[in-house]
Amino acid sequence: MDKARSMLVDLPRVSRIVRQSLRNQDKPALQPISDVEVAKLETRTQEERGRWWGLGLRTISEGKQAVLLLSGGQGTRLGSKEPKDFNIGLPSGKSWFQLQAERILRVQKLSSQSTPNELPVLKVFFSVLTSDPRVIRRPFRVGVLCIGAIPTATILGVASFFMFMFALWPIWGFFTLPLMVTLLMAFIERWIYLYSYRCPDFRKSPDKGACQDIMGH
Repeated sequence: MDKARSMLVDLPRVSRIVRQSLRNQDKPALQPISDVEVAKLETRTQEERGRWWGLGLRTISEGKQAVLLLSGGQGTRLGSKEPKDFNIGLPSGKSWFQLQAERILRVQKLSSQSTPNELPVLKVFFSVLTSDPRVIRRPFRVGVLCIGAIPTATILGVASFFMFMFALWPIWGFFTLPLMVTLLMAFIERWIYLYSYRCPDFRKSPDKGACQDIMGH
């Protein structure tokens, strides 16, 4: 049932996505961030590092931070059947998700210790991008962002449709032109076969004995 549902396509939604993407073509493309706007920790002073650390803990305590995990599996698109939370072979037996979750919990604990007691402790939302939510919700209580699948839309869609229907013509048009051509070719083949063994005197003489002898031979 799940496989059958996954094969269904929401055509109105696909149409909205295509129209939205066409409207966005007029907007300026994204540009990479310049080096001036990027700061490296090794080039900063201890005072700046401490200030950034405190700012990060404060934003976490205010619920302004989240974690989005985009990768970490064994390569689903490379043919692997293993889920993203498979055992990677560590001595501890911990999966990739568990390692990430423990780090998040540690930072969340540090954030709660650095905030005043009167403020509520907010949890860091952990989002995992995956194609199958069931393999994530079993061992972890995390948010799941499922990867959807929609058909590719191009300007050649109409032409591709007619080419596809033409390729399937012998199937859905079996009782029309292909059948007529097949019957015609079969008739021609059988007619040539019978004509090659026809008695040459058949039209001249009503006596069919000679013809029977030739065909019997």
